[in-house]
Amino acid sequence: MPIHQPNKQIEELQQKVLLLEKENRKLHIKNQERINTEKALKESVEKHKLLFESLGDGIAYYDLSGRVILINEKGARNLGGIPADFVDKSLRDFLDHEMADLLLERLDRTITSGKSTEQYDYLELPPGGMYLSSTFHPVRDAGNKIIGVQIISKDVSQQKLAEEELLKSEQRFQYAMEATQDGLYDWNLVTNEIYYSPGWKRMLGYEVDELPDDFSV
Repeated sequence: MPIHQPNKQIEELQQKVLLLEKENRKLHIKNQERINTEKALKESVEKHKLLFESLGDGIAYYDLSGRVILINEKGARNLGGIPADFVDKSLRDFLDHEMADLLLERLDRTITSGKSTEQYDYLELPPGGMYLSSTFHPVRDAGNKIIGVQIISKDVSQQKLAEEELLKSEQRFQYAMEATQDGLYDWNLVTNEIYYSPGWKRMLGYEVDELPDDFSV
């Protein structure tokens, strides 16, 4: 009785079907993980929805790959748009390459360490340059597994500009004191700190660095 060899084409087709089924299962698992992550993040935000939108700071939630899951109105305005412009998009979709890499590195560091970090930067964003104080928090599910990162960004541009103006004012005052020959001292009654001008010290026959600015004089 003749023995029939399996049809080679049928075997190859069966192998391809098995491979496709395997890849399909992987995609299904990956998609389910993404759905579960989004659900957990949205449930977390829903519990604090009023705070999420009313807080004056920009707040955004990212998944483990750096894709925006949720972002509030303030966070979207900082990026030059509305929330719908950024949800489901990767950082590289709306930021330049250098800035996207910087934020992705910080997201990865937060995910890897499992710890919150604070960053202070001057960033050139679509609406213009601004100073931001940002906190990166790992987001965990009910099983304590890290499923994403929350970024809270506070615009501190006005505060930074005020600090720079104060520094300039202090420098101008110092230049004026060094140029004048008049003796001047300033005593802060609140902090008990005292300042002697260079002219005051020279009137006593001392160089500027020979007398300390305290009451021991």
